[in-house]
Amino acid sequence: MLKSILILLVISINQNISCQSVRDNAIELLESVTKKFQINDLDGALSDIDKSIKLDSTYYAAYYNKGLIELKQEKYNEAFLRADKTLKINPEMIEAYALRSFLYNHFANYGKAISDCTAALSINRYSQYILF
Repeated sequence: MLKSILILLVISINQNISCQSVRDNAIELLESVTKKFQINDLDGALSDIDKSIKLDSTYYAAYYNKGLIELKQEKYNEAFLRADKTLKINPEMIEAYALRSFLYNHFANYGKAISDCTAALSINRYSQYILF
């Protein structure tokens, strides 16, 4: 019995280490995305961000950043989908509410834009992301 528990513990530890290294790789790719975004290499940034999402489909920051790139490319529908996906994974990410609110405003859906701002303010009423 003790041997079985130890084997399960080792398996669990190995899975956690493996998951952490996958997240680390996804984060490293996002750092590359930031550099490419800064030099306006949006296609390169999207390529890296898609690799990051493939590595870890639960990494909400990758979806959010992809939405920002799509916003810059004026792909508003796609950017909206990324903001929405980000909030499904992490409903506490104020920046994603601000992005989605901006896009609701762009689509002239002012009620939902205000609703997203209100949701973000309920998380942190001093957030700088809602003051755009």
